[in-house]
Amino acid sequence: MSGCSYVNANHIFLPVIYGEAPEVIEQYVKAFEKVWAHRAELAGA
Repeated sequence: MSGCSYVNANHIFLPVIYGEAPEVIEQYVKAFEKVWAHRAELAGA
């Protein structure tokens, strides 16, 4: 699998934040922490 194919198959889209948005960034942090905490069971899905 070429590098581009791998990236295209394994990436996630995140919105670009142009200004300060601490509440949105905090929501992303919590979401990533939640996913990371369950990564083993998600990998088996």
